[in-house]
Amino acid sequence: NSSEPNCHQAVLFLTKVTTLDIGEYTFIVRSPNGLTEGNFHVNMTYASGYNVQDVKSACVTHRHFAVIYVNVIILLLINCYSRLN
Repeated sequence: NSSEPNCHQAVLFLTKVTTLDIGEYTFIVRSPNGLTEGNFHVNMTYASGYNVQDVKSACVTHRHFAVIYVNVIILLLINCYSRLN
């Protein structure tokens, strides 16, 4: 997705994101041409009318788990490796 020969698009796909996943992450990409990194933040927004069913278990009380499928496009590396060469 770039005119630079060594630059590519990196994508991370997260599924079943919970409140435990909220926070800032660092994504590192390494190749024979060099190393680059990018930061991204995962947040959770509840949609109105979204119903979460109870999870029942013999040894666990009722819990509500919010599951949101999130596509996170992390990095579009433009001129990424040209700085390293």
